[in-house]
Amino acid sequence: MSGCFYLGPEPILEENVPPEVVASNFEDGAAIQIGPLGQSVYVIADDADGDELRFSWLLSEDGYVGTAYPIAEGDGSQVDFIADPDLDGQFLECLIEDQISDSVRLRWQLEVL
Repeated sequence: MSGCFYLGPEPILEENVPPEVVASNFEDGAAIQIGPLGQSVYVIADDADGDELRFSWLLSEDGYVGTAYPIAEGDGSQVDFIADPDLDGQFLECLIEDQISDSVRLRWQLEVL
């Protein structure tokens, strides 16, 4: 019989912790009003494991929001909107993922005034 058997202790695998939202200018589920001067939406998150975070912004009808930019030294992201009637009634979603693809999601409904 050939081979190698290791009967030592099992390796301890650390469980990944998903990202956590630490600040946002709108509560999850709130209505966001976009007036004539526009509106900014930001989210700042933290990952207890120190994983790098990826922020994705999506609109329910228009898809990916390509105007997002990082804030808070890479631990946050922001999007700016102008008062575009096509945005009225759409849902805005921010998906925050760590390197292991654990995630947290925020969602708001947009109202154009």
